Amino acid sequence: MKAPCMSIAAAPVEVALFDLAYATALAPAGAPSPRDLADAPPREPSRTLFLARRAAARMLAARRLGRPPSDIDIARDAHGAPRILAPDGARPPHISLAARANICAIALGDARVGVDLEPIDEPFEPPMNVLHPAERARIAASADPHEAFLRVWTAKEAWLKACGTGLAREPARIEIRPVGAQGFAVRDAAATAEPAFARSVVVAFGGRRVALAWAALA
Repeated sequence: MKAPCMSIAAAPVEVALFDLAYATALAPAGAPSPRDLADAPPREPSRTLFLARRAAARMLAARRLGRPPSDIDIARDAHGAPRILAPDGARPPHISLAARANICAIALGDARVGVDLEPIDEPFEPPMNVLHPAERARIAASADPHEAFLRVWTAKEAWLKACGTGLAREPARIEIRPVGAQGFAVRDAAATAEPAFARSVVVAFGGRRVALAWAALA
């Protein structure tokens, strides 16, 4: 039986995967807030998936803060990224979300965080223009170029989300370098901070293999 959620990491960044097809698993989050309903896209299935992502994020944040989910509200910042609104002057954690169809990844941390995921499905020709030259060379020499590309790309997106810029910047100017089996380092001349923590993994979830990466700023 497929699991509706999976805890990937607890510290220093909390990371979890959710299968949004399991609506009953999100029931503890309660009804959507007025802000959720206002932010959700009008058409299905995008609306249902958006509200499920908000419910999953509210559950995870509530558990971290030791509060009921009804006390947690989630808004958008000026760039459209999610941010947690906590009550009573509590210091809310930073949050990042990523989703592909019904699979959602959520990362929480005390510093700015970014998370990204990509299902490892049928291989495709990778868009080399988004890669740093050193990344292209490593991927070409890899035993599995498709998986190698997805691990680099998710790490790059996670880093850019943590920086707060997303793909507004040119991704080919940033180099992701593997460190050990699961870590990665970032060479980014335009960055104003270094990654304090960065991981890239492949996990089995929802009947699929998923490339998952997360990063937190120092």
